[in-house]
Amino acid sequence: MSTLRPVLPTPGRPRPRSGRLVALAVVSVGVLPGVAGAAEPELPYRATPVPDRVVMSPTTTPERSQTFGWRTDGETATGRAEAQRMEGGAAVGPVIAADATTADRRTVGHEGGRDYAVRHHRAKVAGLDPGVTYRYRVGSDAGWSPWRTFTTADPDPEKPWRWLAVGDAQNGLDDRWPVNMGRALAAVPDAALVVHAGDQINRPTFDKDWGDWFAGLGEAAATKNHLTVPGNHEYSYDADSIDLLGSNYLAHFPVEPNGATLGRNTTVVDHRGVRFITLDTGLAGIDAIALANQRAWLARQLEDHRQRFTVVTFHFPVYTAADRFPSDNPAVRGAFGDLLERHDVDLVLNGHDHTYARGFKTRNGPTYVVSVLGPKYYDQQPDGRNTWTANGATRVVAAAETSTFGAICMLGDRLVFESVIAAKGEASTTVREVGEPLDAFTIDKRGGRKQVLEGGRCATGDPRPAEPGPAPGDAPVGDPAPSTPLGGPVGPPSGPGASGAMPSRLRGPALRWRGTTAVPRSGALRLRLTFGAPGRLTVTAADRRRPGRRVTATVRRTVTRAGARTVVLRPTAAARATLRRTGRLPARVTVSFRPENGPARTVRRTVRLRLR
Repeated sequence: MSTLRPVLPTPGRPRPRSGRLVALAVVSVGVLPGVAGAAEPELPYRATPVPDRVVMSPTTTPERSQTFGWRTDGETATGRAEAQRMEGGAAVGPVIAADATTADRRTVGHEGGRDYAVRHHRAKVAGLDPGVTYRYRVGSDAGWSPWRTFTTADPDPEKPWRWLAVGDAQNGLDDRWPVNMGRALAAVPDAALVVHAGDQINRPTFDKDWGDWFAGLGEAAATKNHLTVPGNHEYSYDADSIDLLGSNYLAHFPVEPNGATLGRNTTVVDHRGVRFITLDTGLAGIDAIALANQRAWLARQLEDHRQRFTVVTFHFPVYTAADRFPSDNPAVRGAFGDLLERHDVDLVLNGHDHTYARGFKTRNGPTYVVSVLGPKYYDQQPDGRNTWTANGATRVVAAAETSTFGAICMLGDRLVFESVIAAKGEASTTVREVGEPLDAFTIDKRGGRKQVLEGGRCATGDPRPAEPGPAPGDAPVGDPAPSTPLGGPVGPPSGPGASGAMPSRLRGPALRWRGTTAVPRSGALRLRLTFGAPGRLTVTAADRRRPGRRVTATVRRTVTRAGARTVVLRPTAAARATLRRTGRLPARVTVSFRPENGPARTVRRTVRLRLR
């Protein structure tokens, strides 16, 4: 997403009216013909009679039905979906068919601004059996998709299952998005559902963005359920296309028509013990009526359900994580914040900030996760002084320039969330590498009491929840745990800070500072440190000429095991301003480390920040 939030339409343009933004229905918009006599340029992702962009969307009865969406050229006016039961690798029994609802519309080609005609279709196949694998295809006599398979939801809430949560894709859709999403799908190949937190694309009027997004998902678009929310980049305020959310975004993602009357693509779906609720904050700050309408609808969905867990997803964070303008979303927090706390929602998933953060307002209450999967990043708000602390919340974990995916394991009365690193920027603030866990926590509801515990594992090994131990913010996160089969017995807790764990023996000096590298592109510093044992690390940097002036964000970190680490110090806004004027800034860096079983050690050095 760009650095701009949705803005008011310019004078003279019509203001978006919420009433016009409605669920996908049968409409006829027409087709813009090409210029007579002109050679038509080759357009990427041009539609044909054979269905493309096939996607699965969850229904309100996932045990017995499945919704499919797809696209064809403008000449294909009908369609249907067919499903057939699979047993022993062979199709058996009758074919269950459902006619499609079809809509005519225009879509914008990427080259030359040319339009060409397409139709979007959706069909819901019902009358299926729970926990059964079916093969299916979509299309018409003009062309069919390949046969693919899906499995209906198992009605047993005790049976373990996994799903994925991802933040903004938006940029690098043709190169980085396929790689990062591919890592997520490879880590959790059996994910039954993928929840997207908005800004799937960057340019809502460019069909190439949509084509790249679907191409990046590959077969996973058509073989896993996808639950999306619109971000600000799904909206457009062009005078000639004020309703592009309705004509582009909604066309690609068919959802159950049970959402708020003024909420674009809002929906509620109960799936295997979890109530999933999606909200639309794409017009946050300029459409108070739509937010109020969604608030009333959200309250009803939170009051009336019997699922064990509740997950709410929308684009703009309740608590902003990025150091950017604007640095807060008070309209979103005012519309939904108190409801999420009052009804003790378990998990709130947000995007928009192009950074990672996780925290809470009430201990053992809702857990808020902000993440990004794409390659675009914003600076992180500093520790101790940020939107979280300014609003009485606690930010437990934060990492800048770090793309992640959330791997979530549902284990009966426990939800395990493991955030895994998919990519890192040059100035990433985590020492962990791609493929390693950045963060992990467990929501434990055994015995009728809810606890949010640090740690757990879902994607980087055999799934395993955390056991009761330290409170959030008091223990290391993402610590590997012994292997336990999915849903199997849980052994004693392990790792630093876990109940009963013994301190590690000191291996060599507690702290060695092996070198420093300046990162001229961003003004950051990379410190290469080696630790002789687990412990607590604090790193600060002050202006050498003005010792009272802090020039980088303070780093406080739990070191979970002995070994080499890289710590990144990012300059403050004031330091960046100085660097832009002078190109360099001398700083006094202090590294303090307190091992678990030895005396603290402090090392100071003078270094130079550089910016070119």
